[in-house]
Amino acid sequence: MAGNMTLPAIPRPTSNRPGPGNHLSCLLILTTASLILTGCGSSPTEPSLDTFWIYQANDEITGVAVDRAREMIYVTSKDANLYALDSSGRVQWYVRERISWAGIPVVAESGVVFAVTYDARLHAITPEGVEAWWSSEDGGFLSLPALAADGSIWIVSQNDNLCRLSSGGTLLSVVDVGMTVTTPISIGPDGSLFVGTNEGVAAFSNSGVQLWEHTQCGEPETALSLVQDGTVLLGTDDWRVYAIAPDGSYSWSVRSDGIVRGTPVVGPDGTIYTTSWDHFLSALSPEGNPIWKHDAGARISVTPVVSSSQHISYHPRGHSVVRLNGNGSVSERVSTDQFLSEGLIQLTSFGIILVSNGENTLMAIETPDVDQANGCWSSLRANPENTGRLDYP
Repeated sequence: MAGNMTLPAIPRPTSNRPGPGNHLSCLLILTTASLILTGCGSSPTEPSLDTFWIYQANDEITGVAVDRAREMIYVTSKDANLYALDSSGRVQWYVRERISWAGIPVVAESGVVFAVTYDARLHAITPEGVEAWWSSEDGGFLSLPALAADGSIWIVSQNDNLCRLSSGGTLLSVVDVGMTVTTPISIGPDGSLFVGTNEGVAAFSNSGVQLWEHTQCGEPETALSLVQDGTVLLGTDDWRVYAIAPDGSYSWSVRSDGIVRGTPVVGPDGTIYTTSWDHFLSALSPEGNPIWKHDAGARISVTPVVSSSQHISYHPRGHSVVRLNGNGSVSERVSTDQFLSEGLIQLTSFGIILVSNGENTLMAIETPDVDQANGCWSSLRANPENTGRLDYP
């Protein structure tokens, strides 16, 4: 079922947390009292980091997306609001639903924001904050949408089918996977579709024809990331990172000494970066050979993000955000009294890294990185817009 809606005016949240009316005063208090910035390393030429702002929702933040073209930030929360923030952290508008948002938002080239709520509806919100439509076709959706190059939306339904919707919300096609789907859809440069299942990984053409199925790896613990040559990367429940060749055959695997929760990401030069509860962020060659390991001193659940200059940003479980050089040495470290656990990290093109603490707080930290790496799967869902699609470089 799909519906077209124009939302009535909604009341602003009544809270002492930052909002349209009181964000600035809370920003000053929190920036001064909560964050202590510390440089790491002895070079006097290292750039000094600063904190731009802190924003707090009324409940746990479930996702963050960046619209680089419009310099907007979208935040979904279990307080049932989707917030639109400008680059200075001020709320421009928000949309309140009847139930909490279930996953991270996704931004289309048009500026439309797609996100799912816990009642299994996929919502489309215009850049002006108006709900254009919602859909609960094929039993509804609780997965993350992926955006194809033609503007259509691919998403896994509650019936474990791959559903394709038009940009206007019309159901175009349904692909029967025949297995339980355990990950969101990842889309390759040629439009091919990849999903993790309870049996391994499966690949389909953009017309829904199954290309291959790989069952020699463990069950996926992470979302799938892609390499330009068609290789599929994933972390599994047997504490390994697997690479599956473009034809679906086994390529290589590397065992960790801890659970792998962060999705493997890829840098501009093809280097693969993985994280684990064994406290290490590791760099691997495209062939799976170790290049270096960085000891975070605590378990890492977050998916790192790679910049266009090959710097890697992440946070371990604890009180710091770390930016690494391409050789694995620490470039900067930001310490905070905010405890960072299972949160998210996202890089913008306007000079800030966005970090959620796994609860209701979003921090914006200055970075010398000018943009996330393009043409490679350099963050959780490939890019700051979270399209779940790998584009040609």
